[in-house]
Amino acid sequence: MKLKGKIKELTALTSAICMLSVPNTTVLAATGTKINSVSIESEIEAWDTDSDVTVSTSSSEFDIDDVVITNEPSDEWDDGDKPKFKITIYADDDYYFASGFSKSSVSLSGSDGTVTSVSRSSSDTLVVYVTLDALDDDDSDHDLDVSGLEWDESDGTASWE
Repeated sequence: MKLKGKIKELTALTSAICMLSVPNTTVLAATGTKINSVSIESEIEAWDTDSDVTVSTSSSEFDIDDVVITNEPSDEWDDGDKPKFKITIYADDDYYFASGFSKSSVSLSGSDGTVTSVSRSSSDTLVVYVTLDALDDDDSDHDLDVSGLEWDESDGTASWE
């Protein structure tokens, strides 16, 4: 009888050791603080000759990793162009984007535009597509603003600061 009790104890101990040594395969939910909204700022104007667009955020919850213009002009942004770009955003440590994160949770400031779609490739990566409103050249006649203008009527020359 004593041997039977020892075998039961040994079997229980062996089972416990085996259970502790097996890796935990339970899938864990995202941990940290959920990001509920994203605010980004963009500035781009008609007649800019480069295709760079500045997108920034003041958030400490995430960083903007990459901005790609998806309809880059051949020379310059013209009056009426609607710049489109893709923004890749990464959540900082201890933050995550919840599943179902929607475009209504993204706000755009600076240039007027529309968030056309949002996709979450993982809990820490969000891809945002933006289309800006048609660029409007507020100064379509391209007047030159100068100060200290002096006109010499005798020879038809002007000078300014």
